[in-house]
Amino acid sequence: MQDHERAYALGVALHQNRHYHEAALRFEEAEAWGQASTCWRLAALELPAGQRAEGDLWLRRARRLVRRALAQGNAPGHAWREAAFLAALRGHPHRTREALVRSVEAAPQEAQQTEQARTEIGQMLAGDSAGAIVQVPPAPAMAHPLWALLPLARRLSGALDADRLWDTVHEVGTTLLRGTSCSVFVGSRLRRVRGTEDLPSIDKVRQAGETFVLQEGDSTVGICAPILVEDVTVACFLVFQPTPEEDDLAVASLVATLASAALENIRAMEDRIAHGRPRGEP
Repeated sequence: MQDHERAYALGVALHQNRHYHEAALRFEEAEAWGQASTCWRLAALELPAGQRAEGDLWLRRARRLVRRALAQGNAPGHAWREAAFLAALRGHPHRTREALVRSVEAAPQEAQQTEQARTEIGQMLAGDSAGAIVQVPPAPAMAHPLWALLPLARRLSGALDADRLWDTVHEVGTTLLRGTSCSVFVGSRLRRVRGTEDLPSIDKVRQAGETFVLQEGDSTVGICAPILVEDVTVACFLVFQPTPEEDDLAVASLVATLASAALENIRAMEDRIAHGRPRGEP
């Protein structure tokens, strides 16, 4: 796993456990500017009143990062939603509404996330300010609601053994990714440990090194996501889905990254136990 992928996976896990300051640092390391901005904002809002000056510094940092995300086209839907939150905190309802509209335009597939953001921001404002941002143009429903992915991401990040990890990966494939079936393959020979369908081509998985759409002849088999540890494919999962969408590939890639990080943690913990070292002791 590349350093930035490891940092991103760690950022997701820290965010899920509400360690926003640490998550922001990891997202910055991964150059995920929009997510880093979100975590700096959440970290600032959790500070007690006596640390307001530090909170203001963190909010300014969040604004700088969201501008960078927008300039680079880094997850623009998320970045515009974050810009809306930051504008609302500064008391600019019209800028807030404009940012929400831009979020819909930049990422119409994330409409449900934008609607959720609008609802949360509306609760932060009152009276005419709230009314100014209520009417945001509709867009198509999001294929993968964030709140459906987050519980599974938390379970992936917190898996304490390989069996639980593969169970969760299998669940993602059959539910969130809407596969007709999902199989998980492990080891140097990619032996099937979950599911009932076999892997059509081991060589294609080893050569790919990243999530891809598996084709057999003129037919689409589904989405295949290798799981790497130290740049070596140690497992993969195959979601049998004849009509995968771009969002499906993004979710499968994120799941593979989280599973890689979890597997590294599991191996490290097993190594400590095997050598009689308490958890956390080097």
